[in-house]
Amino acid sequence: AHRARPRAASLVCRLRDRRGGVLDRDHARRGDPRALGLARECEKFLATDDMHGAGNRIKAALALAPMEPPVLRAAARFCSKYYIRQGLSYWEMLAATPAMNREDRIGYAEFALNLQRSDLAVKQIERIMRDNEKDSEGMRLTVRFLTLSGKVNDAILMARNWVDAQPGDDLAAFTLATRLIYRPDPVERADGRRQ
Repeated sequence: AHRARPRAASLVCRLRDRRGGVLDRDHARRGDPRALGLARECEKFLATDDMHGAGNRIKAALALAPMEPPVLRAAARFCSKYYIRQGLSYWEMLAATPAMNREDRIGYAEFALNLQRSDLAVKQIERIMRDNEKDSEGMRLTVRFLTLSGKVNDAILMARNWVDAQPGDDLAAFTLATRLIYRPDPVERADGRRQ
């Protein structure tokens, strides 16, 4: 005999919180408010460079809601700030959600480059540049990626494009100068000193 399924409107997501209460579907969509609060507190501790406070908050938030984008973001930023390699996993999990934003992509690419993981960084850099090809942070990360990849000529070309796109940007001029100053060609070295 075929049993009729209950109508979707009458179904309630039966999640249990730590106190044994039942949480509804809207609560599941909003996320655990305690975990989200702990993630916000973690971000505040990161801003004041309090590793212990941030670490305690993110550990508790991950125990409550390990797949919530704000929790993943805070965990990734915590790991990135203190060079904890596991941060790559948190960034990757966040990247799999629609909550990943430009600032997250920059943080992920920066951390991946710090750990010599150009393969992970390039995906984020490409996305940043696809959204805005004159993005200053995207150009900076591209120059860094190309330099780390040993493509110095391409890095110099991108740095020149960055200076042209952002004429008053001191970091762009400095980046170009540092790439040119060590070149074997005296004309390029002189150009680097003029930047």
